Amino acid sequence: MDMTTGDVLSEVLETARLHVRDAIALTGDAGQRFGGPLAAIPLTGRLGAGRSNVPEGDLLFMAAGSEWLAPVRASDFGIVLQFVFATPFDHPFFQNLPGRARVKAPDELRHLAQTLFSHVRAQQPGVGLLQRTLGSAIFVLAIRALGAQLPQYRTPMRDPAVYEAIRRIHGDPRTDWSAQSLAAAVGVSRASLYRRFESSVGISPGEYLTTWRMVRACELLRLGDASVAEVADAVGYRSTTSFSRAFARHHGIAPSAWRAGARDSVGRAQPPRASQGRAKR
Repeated sequence: MDMTTGDVLSEVLETARLHVRDAIALTGDAGQRFGGPLAAIPLTGRLGAGRSNVPEGDLLFMAAGSEWLAPVRASDFGIVLQFVFATPFDHPFFQNLPGRARVKAPDELRHLAQTLFSHVRAQQPGVGLLQRTLGSAIFVLAIRALGAQLPQYRTPMRDPAVYEAIRRIHGDPRTDWSAQSLAAAVGVSRASLYRRFESSVGISPGEYLTTWRMVRACELLRLGDASVAEVADAVGYRSTTSFSRAFARHHGIAPSAWRAGARDSVGRAQPPRASQGRAKR
């Protein structure tokens, strides 16, 4: 898997295999019901979203649920992108997403949305690739905007020490990282890192290490022919037995059984789990 070294968000999204399921240009008085996860960006005027309107300059992000979206006036227009993850897994980046949130859309996101809207309307050759690439970029910018503007959205992107600690875990999951060793690596006290980690991620450093090891184990089981013992070693477990027990506690199934089920379900894209709370600006 080709990942940008040290880029935690990119690594998580690539592991989850982010896909842009659809990009719909909304014009005139046409509307329809959309299901999350989605991003809706009004480009001129307002988009009606249920009982409220999303004005030009804002972004509506929905990680869960569904909403009827339509231009408010015949002259209004915008674009809606729906996303799926081909390899869904429990990760704090997804679990902590607000079910519904409205924030200011960064200028760069609006520019990408305007470009994508034009290509979707014109349906010129190559629009599918543009939809995937620009849509993925819009998703990343939307996640950044949520992190910057919503204090209630728990994300390590706001805390450099926590983000660096996570980067260390991702870079070397075989190491038995403790809160103390991570704190020393990022230059803060153990108590400070532990408190900040739980505040911005929702779990302790040790729990995150286990979570990421299980994520990487699933990738190795799904993609390769490595034995369970080899996978155990690759993610930091000293014995197959201890790995299998940890895997079963985390996933409720043995590694070999998980591998068989994952290969049977290749290509079935699913949305991530998300918080069901509604956060509005």
